[in-house]
Amino acid sequence: MDRLGLSQILIVGDGASPTGRTLAPRKAYTSAVRRITTGELNQRVSVPGAFNPLQFDPQLTIERGGVPINVDKETIGAIAVSGAPGGDKDEACAQAGIAKISEHLK
Repeated sequence: MDRLGLSQILIVGDGASPTGRTLAPRKAYTSAVRRITTGELNQRVSVPGAFNPLQFDPQLTIERGGVPINVDKETIGAIAVSGAPGGDKDEACAQAGIAKISEHLK
């Protein structure tokens, strides 16, 4: 996703589930427009009485695996992974992807 939440690329592995094909873009969108990980958003909205932006934007999700791509203090886009056995693994994979390209983000 770019910084506006517009899809730039979707890579789908052989045998990937249809759910992952639709959930990964939502995770990336959420991280791009909210500028936080989907896991962080999950924690924020779980606080009783907290503002919940999911009520206003049906594309947002709190499923872990979406991570913003930041350069200095600016969010330039997001990456997301879906399909691992657990959102923590999806998020770790997305973080590893960002780490792999981090030298090109300066």
